[in-house]
This record gives sequence, C-alpha cells and structure tokens, in this order.
Amino acid sequence: MSRPDFENLPRFELKEALERCMDSMDFLLELADVFVSESIPLYLPRIQEGLENNDFEELTRNAHALKGGSSSIGLIRLKEMAYCLEQAGQDKDRQIIEKILPDLMHEAEEILHLINNRQLFK
Repeated sequence: MSRPDFENLPRFELKEALERCMDSMDFLLELADVFVSESIPLYLPRIQEGLENNDFEELTRNAHALKGGSSSIGLIRLKEMAYCLEQAGQDKDRQIIEKILPDLMHEAEEILHLINNRQLFK
C-alpha cells in the first residue's frame, strides 16, 4: 500500500455534515466542539502510543474511532487519513503508518484551529 494523495481530497463537506446532523447548523457546531475538545485529544495520543509500543490493536481501534468522529462532522480528508491508518494498523504495516501519521497529526491541528475559530463553517 502506498501513501494516498490526501491533498486532493476536500477537507470538509458542509452538505454531508449537515445531512448527518439533521440539517441543523447548531447541532453540527456542537458536535464539532465536542470533536475538538474530547475526541482529538483522546484518540491522537492513543494512536501515537500504539505506534510507539507496537500495539497495532490500540492504534487500529483509535484510528477507527477518529474516522467515525471525523465522518460525523464532514471532515473528509481526516476521515480518509484515519481510514488508511486503521487499515495499515490492521495490516501491522509500520512503514505506511509512519508515512500517514505525520499528515494526520498536521491535519488534526489544522482542524482544531479552523473549528475553534469557526473558519471551517464559513
């Protein structure tokens, strides 16, 4: 498996996000706040620890959870990164994980900034 080209994916899809949130912008914003305050701080360290400890099950489980949270608020690029990381974890492919993880961490930081400053939803 080679590293996918994540840059060509849209970062965010408002229409998809609103569909998942019953067409409620308020609900979407609430979920986004929970995602940046609870999900990202929980899953990212566990993913890193999984890699550091060669615990691919831990890495896979947390990448899967991050994928679900990303999907629920329309974060297309982060969802795909988490999906690829999840697959690499299942395959115990450390080389691919080490290629994807820095991109995922960078994207997560960008998402934190954009959501916290309400720039993602404009």
